[in-house]
Amino acid sequence: MFLRFLILLTALLPVCAQTTSLSGLVQDPKGATVVNANVTVTAGSSPVKTAITSSDGRYRIDGLANGPATLAVEAEGFRRFTKAIQISGSTQQDVNLELGVLSESVLVTASGGTAIALEEAGISATVFTEKDFQLRQPNRVSEMLQQVPGLNVVQAGSNGGITSIFMRGGDSNAAMVLLDGVPVTDPGGAINLASVSSAAMERMEIVRGPQSSLYGAEAASGVIQMFTKRGDPERARPHAEVMYERGSFSTDHWNANLNGGFLSKGDYSLSTDQFRSTGQFANNVFRNTTGTGSLGYRLSNNTSVRGLFREYDSYTGAPGASAFGAYNLDAQQRDRDSVVGVKLDDTRNDWFSQRVNFGYHRQRFNFQDFSPESYKLTALVQDGANGAVYFAGIVPAGSTAAPGTRVVNETISTFPGGNVNVTDRTSGGYQATMSHKGGMFVAGYDFERQSGLVTGQTVDRRNNGLSLFEQYAWRQRIFLSAGARIEHSNVFGYRFAPRGAVTFKLPTNTFLRFSLARGIKQPSLLENFANTSFYVGNPSLRPAKTDSFEAGLQRQWWNNRVQTEVTYFRNLYSDLIQYVSGPPPFYIGSFQNVAKSRSRGVELTGSVKLTSMVKVSAGYTRLNSLILDSPTTSDVGQTLLRRPRNSGTTSLEFTKSKLSAIIGARFVGVSRNSFANFGVNRISAYNVAYLTVNYQATRHLQVFVRVNNLNNESYQEVNGYGAWSRNASGGLRLSY
Repeated sequence: MFLRFLILLTALLPVCAQTTSLSGLVQDPKGATVVNANVTVTAGSSPVKTAITSSDGRYRIDGLANGPATLAVEAEGFRRFTKAIQISGSTQQDVNLELGVLSESVLVTASGGTAIALEEAGISATVFTEKDFQLRQPNRVSEMLQQVPGLNVVQAGSNGGITSIFMRGGDSNAAMVLLDGVPVTDPGGAINLASVSSAAMERMEIVRGPQSSLYGAEAASGVIQMFTKRGDPERARPHAEVMYERGSFSTDHWNANLNGGFLSKGDYSLSTDQFRSTGQFANNVFRNTTGTGSLGYRLSNNTSVRGLFREYDSYTGAPGASAFGAYNLDAQQRDRDSVVGVKLDDTRNDWFSQRVNFGYHRQRFNFQDFSPESYKLTALVQDGANGAVYFAGIVPAGSTAAPGTRVVNETISTFPGGNVNVTDRTSGGYQATMSHKGGMFVAGYDFERQSGLVTGQTVDRRNNGLSLFEQYAWRQRIFLSAGARIEHSNVFGYRFAPRGAVTFKLPTNTFLRFSLARGIKQPSLLENFANTSFYVGNPSLRPAKTDSFEAGLQRQWWNNRVQTEVTYFRNLYSDLIQYVSGPPPFYIGSFQNVAKSRSRGVELTGSVKLTSMVKVSAGYTRLNSLILDSPTTSDVGQTLLRRPRNSGTTSLEFTKSKLSAIIGARFVGVSRNSFANFGVNRISAYNVAYLTVNYQATRHLQVFVRVNNLNNESYQEVNGYGAWSRNASGGLRLSY
């Protein structure tokens, strides 16, 4: 019996010697440990072995056989890690994860392209993730931006009406807008968001406050960056999605997306989208078609290349002052916007990475009004304090004024004419990022050629920018950010734009931050180079300046169930560009650096997770603006146009199993208006609510319903341009 036992033990010893273990440490790109990461080891036909990293980021898997195996590591917010390894004895394999689908607490815009924690960046920002887009189901990105504190999104009428952004009291051309790193604003900063679809968007970052130290001469009040969908290189089987939506005012909306991977190194995402509506008013047709393509390929473990193409083509009937009934029956606007981007990312080692990028943006705008119209109208207006005049409604001729109002008669006319504008931006750049103990250092160079067809002539100018940025954390309690940029233009010369911030991590998950920054905003091509018989450009214009101070306090309560943030900001705008009429008899005017203004205010945001299924969010902005100097002396002492003193948002989210819903509203207070019909100079306050409900009927089928202007508010964001009344739509989304 004893002899049999020895023989059996001798036979088992080689087998036991071949069974061993695998252990290691899982870290993020900054060297911090990653907790609760899923670790999987697959070896031939052997059973799959799994483990979860502990509180110190370590894992251990026993009972493995010697020989080749595949290690896979997955963690929320990071790219899936896979590697072929050789198991031999007690094997040690550490893992450094790369950031993948970014969370709402991580930004790339704040540092020029490198991911950084929001709390450490020393900025005020809002992040919309793919989950937010899926919940709200917006048709346009402007619908998401309406929920951001400090932003006033103004649309002239309904779908297709010119849509502008005013950030923290800055002008509508003072915020830089990027698509996957490519600037999509016109040279000079203006952008019309009316046709910027949310199709193929999976993330958007909004950074408030001057960012010219990183982004140059068009980020005087902030930066908005949109990110398009990507495919998964590990997904060899394509994923397809088709959506169709039908709604009020003969609205049709369809969308299709195909994405996946190939050769385990490449990925692709292709999308097409079209929105059509006849509208609520005469000549209110809107059609917008968008195509998006993203293609990436990993050349090696350290080097990857990605290309982007996106184009939209839109047609808009321009009914004009629809709220007054003064319809322009044949005016129309056509837009075509094209974006191309290519970037090469290369990581040399654990501390050095670099990026080379190229971008091209072309915008074509054509407005035509073919015949004149004339309307004799009678309106009721209401006089308020300090010379304020509010629009109260259109009434039949000969009507008597109601108490507190007065009657104004006026003829509103439209005139035939047209305008064609074409602009191009060609950009290229290089950025190097060097990680070091406690932080990172970023250096970048950008070149840009801006050209266009302006008042019938082709013009161009060139910009070069050199930027430096340092992020440093001292004992994970004090976070320092400092950056500066030297911008050179062959038109305005050299300008310097610095920025500095410090954030203190206080006890109980509280962050206190302070920042100082200067923003610059270059003239538009029209302001520099116009040449007509009525006005001319001024090549001697200086960039407008924004000097900003900000202080913010952010806190997380009760295990992150409650989050609150309060921010105070103060901006001084100088060298603002305005048109100045020339002397008689011809009054040929030009543009001058003659205006000055300021804004200061408070932004409050908060969210509460009432249960695992219910979340409540709210935001409020108090803005005080004042014109300090202007060639129009009557404007001095007035508030800035279209900057309401009070505005806010609120929303309630519900998510349970297959059902998700969001109901929300925004409030916009009274603001000053420049539209002169009937002597009206104020835009009345309004409240607008919305509702979206999504139901995942099966694994492959989703049903959704959306209602805009749920409370059926009659309102105008620009005086005379009426918004749609209550409208609803519903649709199906098929995925495979």
